[in-house]
Amino acid sequence: MGAPDATVAGRAKAGYVAVLYGSANGLRTATKQVSSQNSAGVPGGAEAGDRFGAAPASADLDGDGHQDLIVGVPGEDTVSGGSNSGCTQVIRGGAKRLAGAYSPATGRFAGDGLGERGRLMTADIDGDGAADVVTGVPGEDLGRAADAGAVVVLCGGAGGLTGAGPRTVTQNMADVPGSAEKGDAFGRAVHLGDADGDGRADLAAGAPGENSGAGFVWCFRSTAGGVVSPNTTTAFGASVLGTTSANGRLGSGFAY
Repeated sequence: MGAPDATVAGRAKAGYVAVLYGSANGLRTATKQVSSQNSAGVPGGAEAGDRFGAAPASADLDGDGHQDLIVGVPGEDTVSGGSNSGCTQVIRGGAKRLAGAYSPATGRFAGDGLGERGRLMTADIDGDGAADVVTGVPGEDLGRAADAGAVVVLCGGAGGLTGAGPRTVTQNMADVPGSAEKGDAFGRAVHLGDADGDGRADLAAGAPGENSGAGFVWCFRSTAGGVVSPNTTTAFGASVLGTTSANGRLGSGFAY
C-alpha cells in the first residue's frame, strides 16, 4: 500500500510504501515492512514532494516466483528529465521479504510526473510469462504539442525490468488513430486486461483532453510483437457511446 503524501524524516509528501505479510492466521502486523527512499537499497533519498508510493503495483517481474513491488515516484527530480519528471522504482521480492531496488525508467521532461496514481499497471503483455509494466505520461510534450501525452511500456524478463528499449505509444505513431495535439493528455489513465482471451494483456489508454475536452479512449490488442499492430486498435468517443461529448473528459479513469 502507498502513502505518497506522508512525511518522511521531516520532508512533507516524500512518501512511503508498506507491506503486511500474510500467514496461516492472516496478516501479521509484527512482520510489517515500510520502505521509502531513505531505506537501505532504495535509490535516491526522501525529498519533499517526491510522492514515493503514488502508484504501487506488484508482479513477478523476473520469474523467480516472488512478487516484486513497483513504485511510482511522480515528484522525483531526475538528472535526465528535470523537476518533477518522475520515475518508477522496483523493489525486488525474495523468499523472506523485499530487498534491493532499482529504477528502470524516468520521465523525459520536467513536469512529466512519470509514475502518478492511475497511470501505472502491470501484466504480461507479450505472452512470454514475465510481467510487463505500462505507465501513462499525460504531460509529455511531443514537438510543439505541449501535454499531448504518451504511454511507456517496460518489458519484463529473466532479469526483471531493465528499462532497455522501452516502447513509447503516442498518437503520432502509425496504427494509432488520431494525432497528438496540445492538451490531449493521452495516457492520463491506463488499464491492462486480456480483452480477447488470447493470454496477453491488452492496453487501454484514455486522453480526456482529446477533442477540446470531450475525451477519447484507445484499446490496443496486444500481439507477440508488441502493443501496437496494424488493424488491432479500437478507438471511440462519446458518439459511439451515445452520450454528450462537450467537456465530458472521457478517458479520465478506468475501473481497477
